Amino acid sequence: MLSLFLSLTDGLNLVTKLCTFHMTKVTDDMLHSSVTVQLQDISSEQFLSPKLHKFVDALSTIIPVEKKWIYLFSIKDDIIRSGPPVLNVTFTAQRPDGQYYSSQYLQERIYLERSQLSRVSEATVLPFGDNLCLNEICSDYYDCISPLVFWSTSGFIATTLVIFRSIHPEVIYKCDCPLGFSGNTYKNTCMTEINFCYTEPCENDGECVQTEGGYTCICPPGFTGKMLFYVYYIWQVYREFANKFEVEVGSLFPQNALIISLKLWQ
Repeated sequence: MLSLFLSLTDGLNLVTKLCTFHMTKVTDDMLHSSVTVQLQDISSEQFLSPKLHKFVDALSTIIPVEKKWIYLFSIKDDIIRSGPPVLNVTFTAQRPDGQYYSSQYLQERIYLERSQLSRVSEATVLPFGDNLCLNEICSDYYDCISPLVFWSTSGFIATTLVIFRSIHPEVIYKCDCPLGFSGNTYKNTCMTEINFCYTEPCENDGECVQTEGGYTCICPPGFTGKMLFYVYYIWQVYREFANKFEVEVGSLFPQNALIISLKLWQ
């Protein structure tokens, strides 16, 4: 944010005003975590002056989050709909830990508090439209997601108090590969099965067996655990413990050492 004073004079009179410049770098994470709210019977100029600040104030209360962590980066008139004018307002919100609230969480908060958002921002907030993924675009076991992606920038929207330049994101869809598979998620071709045994993760000559979304290790005699740790070592430690505290070694069963190793390594 940059603030500066601008002065204008006609030779006799002098007028000075404070101008604040905000620039937001819109990242892919912000786009993927954003949500678009539709406001009815309002134009972009009417929204920017003076309803913009009221809208952000309402979002801050509803989410809830500090106003400085709300990033509004797209204001666009909906030219597809017929009837009363509709304005699309896209924003995202950042959590205290630096991550962004998910678009699903933001939608849920706005859905629950839509009447409050309409009242405080003095604009009619429309219900959310259908998600592209509801059309079951992805086949079989693919997970459908519909993030926003950068499409273009717009010209400047100017009012007496605000000059705003918006970006115009577009909604796309992609089919996320299920666990254990990879491929081109945008073309729904997740046909390559990931070989989790390729890196030979099993130690001490264990046999790696591919499973759905992972692997398991078959232990050779004398080994156990997730990564094949040596049981006899644990048993020896247990044996020394028994000698130190004068416990009969015969009362310590080998299976106890096995139980200890499982608790330590699994």
